[in-house]
Amino acid sequence: MHSRGFTLVELLVVMTISAILVAVAVPSFQWTIARNRVSDATNQLLAHLEYARMESSRRGNTVSICRSADQVACSSAATAGADGNDWAVGWLVFEKSGGVDESNVEVGDQVIFVQQAMGAMTIPTVRVMIHSSSPGAEFFAYRPRGTGGTVGGAQTFAI
Repeated sequence: MHSRGFTLVELLVVMTISAILVAVAVPSFQWTIARNRVSDATNQLLAHLEYARMESSRRGNTVSICRSADQVACSSAATAGADGNDWAVGWLVFEKSGGVDESNVEVGDQVIFVQQAMGAMTIPTVRVMIHSSSPGAEFFAYRPRGTGGTVGGAQTFAI
């Protein structure tokens, strides 16, 4: 007589093998998620640096991008806490309409874009940190023709 279906032993063997494969795959999947988050942070920062440069040329005015912990004003190394170069707290892209301080939003300046903190993009054991190459690198400013102007102490970023 020929029966259809699986025996209990066959079912337990398949479940055991499946559990082993899942246990092996989960850590590497978490590594993939972490790598993708770092890649996303890199792409966002580069896109906004390019966006600031493009807007400076389009608007015919200086456009700056600065680190901002509160998404209202730029954060200096003194107010940023333990890690003065952490750009994962967020940043602002703004047009200078007057004033002389390219490193901060002043009265009359127009905020073009606000990047929220990247803490919301993390999983419990992964934190995306964006650091500049030198201490206190709070901003980049692009001149009206899109050329690099003032660089607040940083030449490169390391993600």
